[in-house]
Amino acid sequence: MIYIVTYIIITLSMVYFNSIDRKATVSWLLSVIIILGLIVGLADMLGGYDRYIYCDLFDSCVDMLIDGQSLLLQDNVLMQSDYEFAYVYLNILIAHITDNRYIFVFIVTIIIYTLLFNSFRTYFDDYPMAMVLFLALYFFFTFTYLRQSLAVAFSWFSYRYVIEKRFFPFFICAFLAYKFHNSAIIFFPLYFIPAKKFSRGTILWVVLIAFIIGITGITTKLYGMYGEMTDTVHRVSQYEEAGNDFRIEYVIEVIVFLYFILKRYDKIPSERYHLVFLNSSLVFFTILLLFVKSATAGRQTWYYMLGLIYTLNYITSGKSKTARNYRLMVYIVCTLLFLRIVYSWGEMLNPYKTFLTNGSRENDHIHDSYEYDSNYDRDKFYRLIIHLK
Repeated sequence: MIYIVTYIIITLSMVYFNSIDRKATVSWLLSVIIILGLIVGLADMLGGYDRYIYCDLFDSCVDMLIDGQSLLLQDNVLMQSDYEFAYVYLNILIAHITDNRYIFVFIVTIIIYTLLFNSFRTYFDDYPMAMVLFLALYFFFTFTYLRQSLAVAFSWFSYRYVIEKRFFPFFICAFLAYKFHNSAIIFFPLYFIPAKKFSRGTILWVVLIAFIIGITGITTKLYGMYGEMTDTVHRVSQYEEAGNDFRIEYVIEVIVFLYFILKRYDKIPSERYHLVFLNSSLVFFTILLLFVKSATAGRQTWYYMLGLIYTLNYITSGKSKTARNYRLMVYIVCTLLFLRIVYSWGEMLNPYKTFLTNGSRENDHIHDSYEYDSNYDRDKFYRLIIHLK
């Protein structure tokens, strides 16, 4: 299985670099990012029905261009869609280059993983452990949520401007993220969070209060009201239909990762660089608990997930026996999370297939339900790969 093999290769790389007491190079990071990007970008509509929805919209956009219609008119399908304008204009731009939905997804994936590479290269020293955390916490979502993955990628890129206290470039990145996916509005407060090290007691009180508020369901209702105010009520209602039951897995995730951080809390320097990521991880926990009765709470935390990845990466670095023990424990948790998604997502990921071969996977119920153009089964490239308009 391609996912597990990739995870094992990264694990062996981590063990190797630790054994020779050397850091992985930027070239190693680039190689891993390219591999992950190719796995996602070449996938044949894997990850769930969202890809079909995005691709159907893109193909409609291309058809209108070929017919000579203006894509900027308010009565066309693209401008009437629920999607924010940055994503709409990205569709229009790519539609001027290619007619093919697979090339569209591939280009979007390149953009996402280019931004991710820049962020990991800039913020991290221990690339292998950072990649393990990324694989366990976020990687698989880049298959499915193209728009939000673009928003997250721009948000993660902007952390440097929070650290440097450069509001204007931060605002540009955050606003662009918001215009790819309006859930990114939750990311704006990061810039204004004080770069201070809060006491353990304060942290525990905050997460406890967040949990109490979360179990009342108030935050889930407020999220629905936000959908009404932003004209995305249909999309929010779809999220709500996914279920609003109590999510014990969110609580377990907070308890486990917060335990690791608080146990090594004294090892985190009181410098702005580290505190921005630390406090971002604490916001991650808070949001997860505030939406503990929402099936989509995890998606609201993605903008702050980089803080969690960085902080866990930092507290497990070092040569001491304690650091190595925590590194092993975090790795075990990551491995369990990774395997849980691989197996629980089932046919959304397995068996893996690229669009480089025609046909579809056997017993692919998502394909059977959402495939809108059977010509792609016959010939993946029946629509032109390159068609400048």
